[in-house]
Amino acid sequence: MLALFPRWYAEPQPDWPPNVFLTGFPFWEERDVDRDTESKLESFLEAGDAPVVFTLGSSAVLDPGPFYEESARAVRRIGCRAIFLGAPRNAANDMNRGILMLPYAPHDRYFRAASAVVHCGGIGTTARVLRAGRPSLVVPWGYDQPDNAARLTRMGVARTVGRKWYTGRTAARQLGCLLGSQSYRCKCERLAVQIQSEDGVEAASTVIESCLREARRVADGNR
Repeated sequence: MLALFPRWYAEPQPDWPPNVFLTGFPFWEERDVDRDTESKLESFLEAGDAPVVFTLGSSAVLDPGPFYEESARAVRRIGCRAIFLGAPRNAANDMNRGILMLPYAPHDRYFRAASAVVHCGGIGTTARVLRAGRPSLVVPWGYDQPDNAARLTRMGVARTVGRKWYTGRTAARQLGCLLGSQSYRCKCERLAVQIQSEDGVEAASTVIESCLREARRVADGNR
């Protein structure tokens, strides 16, 4: 049984079966964006300070509710620039107000350019934010997201707001705390260095190959 996260993220528990192997996060290379999107991003990044990236996961984005509208209000309150990934076209499509709207983009590229990331706490997004070394404001929708949000908060690399309480005012206040604290940034950068030393894909492959060899040995012995 593969647990696709590192030990420092979640320690093995007493009730886990003995055949659980922690491997680290299994990152894969995301596909590139088209030239037009890349050009828009480069122009936007060169025009001002590092933006806050707002994004929802593959399931939450199908039911965003007022997330992007409230996020736009938060951006106006604190006067930051922002990138909205996966937002409806009518959410806040006005680059003059410092908001760049994009339907899709590889998270790694955008997270590294961000000052902070607001997301719903899915494990894939969580892992990439940690690898980018950026603080998070987590707005969990469901599934494993509340647990991931709690872990990030305990590690001192994120703050959490429940979906029902996510408003422009609340988001602005929480982002102000994240952006105004050197402690969050330092802890995020330390974890990013830690992740760079790990290879979850290689570790998982090693476990799988070991299991296959053992299964073959047992099968040969039973012939």
